[in-house]
Amino acid sequence: MTVATGLFDLARLRERVEALAATPNDQMPVDDAEHAVNALLAALEHGEVRAAERDAGGRWNAVPWVKQGILLGFRVGRVVDMSLGGKSSFRFYDKHLFPSQAIAQSQGVRIVPGGSTVRRGAYVARGVVCMPPMYINVGAYVAAGTMVDSHALVGSCAQIGERVHLSAAAQIGGVLEPVNAAPVVVEDDVFVGGEHGRVRGHRGAPPRGARHGGDPHARYTGVRPGARARVPRNRRGAARDPGGGRGGARRAAHHERVGRGAGALAPGAGDREVPRRGDGRGHGVGAVAQVKQRGPVAVLGLGCIGGSVARALAAQGVDVRGWAPSAADRAQATAAGIRISGDDAGRGAAACAGATAVLIAVPLERFPEAARVALGAAGRDAVVMHACGLQRHEALGGGADVHQRVIGTHPLAGSHDSGFGASRSDLFVGATVSVELRAAPEARERIEWLWRSAGAERVEYRDADTHDRLMAWVSHLPQLASTALAATLSAGGVDARAVGTGARDATRLAASALGSWPALFRGAPHDLRDALARLEETLAAMRAALDGDTPAALEEIWERGRAWRRSGERRA
Repeated sequence: MTVATGLFDLARLRERVEALAATPNDQMPVDDAEHAVNALLAALEHGEVRAAERDAGGRWNAVPWVKQGILLGFRVGRVVDMSLGGKSSFRFYDKHLFPSQAIAQSQGVRIVPGGSTVRRGAYVARGVVCMPPMYINVGAYVAAGTMVDSHALVGSCAQIGERVHLSAAAQIGGVLEPVNAAPVVVEDDVFVGGEHGRVRGHRGAPPRGARHGGDPHARYTGVRPGARARVPRNRRGAARDPGGGRGGARRAAHHERVGRGAGALAPGAGDREVPRRGDGRGHGVGAVAQVKQRGPVAVLGLGCIGGSVARALAAQGVDVRGWAPSAADRAQATAAGIRISGDDAGRGAAACAGATAVLIAVPLERFPEAARVALGAAGRDAVVMHACGLQRHEALGGGADVHQRVIGTHPLAGSHDSGFGASRSDLFVGATVSVELRAAPEARERIEWLWRSAGAERVEYRDADTHDRLMAWVSHLPQLASTALAATLSAGGVDARAVGTGARDATRLAASALGSWPALFRGAPHDLRDALARLEETLAAMRAALDGDTPAALEEIWERGRAWRRSGERRA
């Protein structure tokens, strides 16, 4: 079972969608179809499924059943009034299953005021900037760090990569039918010029290291005149028409600037509202362009956390060497382009040899073994860090020498799923990472480089005791509370199909496997017991307020929780 779909796992959802899509209209079980469509749209919005996928050979292919499910929504949907209300003269009427999304501030998507719309069933990652008015249609996928500029369209099922700039009035077409036709794909780091239209095929960045004068697809055409004027003269040849002509302003507006490296405009070049590589904070994925690459990085453990770091760094051109105890994780990582170093006997030692930074991202109980391997293979100058959930020496084990050399880091981001299959290159975009206060200045520099390159926005330093106490409250307690709520609903005979988004949101963490949770709970037992006791006190106070019919007491608890939640949204 997945979080977004609630009732269905994806295999069952696919079977149901395909069966319903083949059902004649006069025999259609409308309620069942609406439920399946809503589950699919939720899965699309969470990034659990996509309308197109890249195969092992690098070719993009449609996912027909996903497109069938979207079309099913139009078949069974009813046209309803979606107007804004009041006395507005703007009236809108559309199929009831496809309203615009109500994107929360906590999702980390920047939507500038002025009339933009993200339709139901579209995935928009953290760090995306939406300039008004723009439109993202159902089934689209827009990855982290992308800007969708004014009057730009991302059509139905279009797939947009990371750090893409869709300039003003760019039109990325939608391909919903036929269902086996691949949608339009724009891969990572592509600049789509103003008023450019792409209605089929895909545009990818040039091979890493390609020079922008040699690759006919890697050119500066499509840069707005004001931005092109700031391109260094020795590179302006790349802005010419591939046939050799200059191609006037009108022609240039319909081409693209593709790729990174030598082709990136200088900070302040003016092609973005906030220059992606000129942000003085040095935060986010784009910050890697400002930092000198520091040699190979080894990642031991390629589950959700380690796999996401490996994906993010590899996407930036960092030499990543991975290892995982799980053969399945190693196979999936290899298929995703992550280099696996070593064999079962070495347990990752080959990955650590020569690395300038090592990240240990294995389950807590595996930390001592992984740390011994890393310290035995990595040089004395390598910075070795871990992301194993807790940071107290007593919780980690491994001996005094391990504690001295290995620095705890903890990204406050994750997933209810596990394994490399749950990893995403944008998982840490906008996230906070907690680092042990004892880290030396030179270690801090490399730790911050790694996590900011992976997308983290803030790095906070605290001692191990403070960190573990905080995790008991903000990680372990929510997990237990969510699981308890889901188990209570199950015991009460509540049908999972009957719940809405509120119950699904509150029980999202309950989808997590037990896995390493017992080891984490044992690592901070006193803090967790204190947190659980406080939760029990609050629930008892709520029960007493309800039994005694004392609205003031209930309101006090209610407003305290509401104020706390809203303060977090303001920070996000």
